[in-house]
Amino acid sequence: MCDTRIGEYNLDKKLREFLFISGIDYPYSTPLSPEGRADILAVINEKPIPLELKIFTGANRGHIKAGFTQSLLYSNNYNSPMGYLIIFNVSNKELKFSTSSSELPQRIIFSGKTIFIIIINIYPHEESASTRTIEVFEITEDYLVS
Repeated sequence: MCDTRIGEYNLDKKLREFLFISGIDYPYSTPLSPEGRADILAVINEKPIPLELKIFTGANRGHIKAGFTQSLLYSNNYNSPMGYLIIFNVSNKELKFSTSSSELPQRIIFSGKTIFIIIINIYPHEESASTRTIEVFEITEDYLVS
């Protein structure tokens, strides 16, 4: 199993820097809540919104499910109607979520909360677009909420 903690830590720093540059004054890192520590807590219009970061390595479906659960629990902790699951895809696979909503960004509405799913592909593909083949790794809404 691949340990993604160091990568998540480094990407957390870069994402908080991006959020700050984009106008979010205090993108807090790992604030304590009753359920644990969200990776980032962004305060927008005086409302806290938890962001959970995960790295997708190409086969760690359970890690992504844990991130969804954390996003849901942290949105409860901060009494936020929403949370974000931000996934950095470091694999050569295309990560696909099958959800009941066709709206973008992708989202799952569960237990009165909306969890937005943002995929950031950072794998450095060496093949050209005309020669590359696509391998899809699918995660369903049913799997995440079960």
